[in-house]
Amino acid sequence: MHHSKAFKTEVALAALAPGVDLPQLAARFGVSVHQVEQWRETALQAISTNFADPLHLEGLAERYDPSELLGTIAENLTRGLAMMDDKGYCIYANPALLQMTGYSAMEIRSQPLHDLIHHHYPDGRPFPMQECPIDRALPENFDVRAHSDLFFRKDGTTFPVLCAASPVFKNGKPIATFIEIDDVSKAQEASEALRRSEELFRTLADNMQHFAWMADPCGQRYWFNNRWFEYTGMTLEEAKGWGWEKTHHPDYLDVATSLYRDFMAKGEPWETTFPLKSQHGAYRWFLARVVPIYDESGNVVRWFGTNTDITELKDAQKDLERAAKEKDRYLSLLAHELRNPLAPIRAGLDLLNLLGKEDPKLQRATAVMGRQVAHMTHLIDDLLDVARIASGRVALRKERCDVAEVVVQTAEDYRDDLEAGGISLELSVPPEPVWIEADRTRIAQIMGNLLHNAGKFTKPQDQIRVRLSVDHRPDGDRVIVTVEDTGSGIEADLLPNLFNPFVQAQQGLDRSKGGLGLGLPLAKGLAELHGGRLIPYSAGPGMGATFTLEIPYAPSIGAEAKGRLSRGVLRPLKIVVIDDNKDFVNMLEVALSAKGHQVRTAMTGEAGLEAVRTLEPDAVLCDIGLPGDVNGYGVVRSLRANPAYASLPIVAITGYNQDRDRELSEKAGFDRHLGKPVSLEELEAILQELCG
Repeated sequence: MHHSKAFKTEVALAALAPGVDLPQLAARFGVSVHQVEQWRETALQAISTNFADPLHLEGLAERYDPSELLGTIAENLTRGLAMMDDKGYCIYANPALLQMTGYSAMEIRSQPLHDLIHHHYPDGRPFPMQECPIDRALPENFDVRAHSDLFFRKDGTTFPVLCAASPVFKNGKPIATFIEIDDVSKAQEASEALRRSEELFRTLADNMQHFAWMADPCGQRYWFNNRWFEYTGMTLEEAKGWGWEKTHHPDYLDVATSLYRDFMAKGEPWETTFPLKSQHGAYRWFLARVVPIYDESGNVVRWFGTNTDITELKDAQKDLERAAKEKDRYLSLLAHELRNPLAPIRAGLDLLNLLGKEDPKLQRATAVMGRQVAHMTHLIDDLLDVARIASGRVALRKERCDVAEVVVQTAEDYRDDLEAGGISLELSVPPEPVWIEADRTRIAQIMGNLLHNAGKFTKPQDQIRVRLSVDHRPDGDRVIVTVEDTGSGIEADLLPNLFNPFVQAQQGLDRSKGGLGLGLPLAKGLAELHGGRLIPYSAGPGMGATFTLEIPYAPSIGAEAKGRLSRGVLRPLKIVVIDDNKDFVNMLEVALSAKGHQVRTAMTGEAGLEAVRTLEPDAVLCDIGLPGDVNGYGVVRSLRANPAYASLPIVAITGYNQDRDRELSEKAGFDRHLGKPVSLEELEAILQELCG
């Protein structure tokens, strides 16, 4: 037979009274002596545990009247308590029950308790008292445990309850029913909210485009959303635990599971990609993202993962990669085809400069053509460099260099052209070296593009000012170079897009300013590759423009500025020129011969090798794209294989001038790589370096 906690407490407290007769007490409550002793012992343990300053247990009953103590407990419980006589009338109700029902103590005793708070079933049907398990507990002598029901308040509203009932005996006779009542409305509301939340989660999880799953702390998966089952065709029994491994491609399974186990052991979020097999046997690529779910103590209690189909994205990436390679191939061929016609023109101009020094008209004509050839070469280089920066294929050759020297040299290179157009150039540069870790050539390229741009949008009588300084900052010192002009300025709506390729200020039909709009994007990209930035500013049209270059400063460590090499006079050389562009070969042969060199030419790789064996030259100038079975790479490899030519200076002069082309020529054995067109001055400087 079961007894309520309140009933047991009453018996236990009565048993604590001094000199109590336990058999008599047991008979009075209708229980066994053993039960009385057991409940008393439990009460003693509870008292000794819960009281901070334990009382002398043997004097407890003397200090506190058991019935008063029990009453105090009952009156302060948040659970409803009631005693009902054998006729069903409530003879006791604690405050908690009165508050639940809304009745007063007098009202709740006025008629059978069942008629007041339990008169209908939840569906509205009348509820006869004789069918009520609480009312049947006493006459049928049984306990009611965890009985779910619906009780009525005085105002007619209802509330869900969980109740228990036990018969009470006196002198072995049933005299009353003890009832415990818990209002579970809040618990049911919480349960309903949880149910709705779980239902919403399932709805979202089963209708999302991603696969979703959960695993225990050890990685054993126990839940998957419907998308997973629809794609794989597996059942939960097949997939749970480690069964999901069957969907992985054999070539990727070991890597995927190894990552899975490693990150599970670390308790860290992670992501990776791999192919998964569908129920039809086809594989698609997925991005997996997995995050740990922690408890309040920071321990992983479960893992939540998603798989996102990225097959179309990977296909698109492959298409983009193919397109990028095709674009690079096209640009390389375009540059080659554009450079080749410029090469004989450049060589012819050098020859005209040698032969026409006394004729002012010829000098002016050759100067104009020289500038146009240089401009065309500059456009080709900018086009290729912008493409390389966009694809992340520009490799900087950093060294410790004096940026002040680079700025001065570049500015002086542009001074003649600027002053010829009536534009003054003012330089303000510290006298001492200003050190940076940078690619000297690329820094000069940035400055050249900024000066070229300033000159293009500045009219006669205007001014360009170049200033260099070091800005000392808490987050790291910076070298500041400003190029300021008093020219046409920049419109406000153009400033945000100024560094986009092919964007320029509005020009007339004559396009007197020229250009492709690549100089500034290239300068910005090179600045950022150096860990710096390029900042434009203009107050508006007609107000000029300022471009500020910021790059990290590298303090002096005792290094000294390197002076320019003295080239001296190049001695007469025997030179073999190998190129299939007849015009270029002829112009270069005449120009080199005019400088006192002996030249032998060849149009194919095979003929070039024969010319080398015949002339025994001091240097070889060789194109890369040659007709026949032996291209330029083949020529240099063949010569390097012969010990007699292992140290022979060999220079590549070619229209193929991208970084990859330079790497290939160096690997093949060329000493230098020059992109067409090449000036006679530049060529002689290289020959002086290699043969002087």
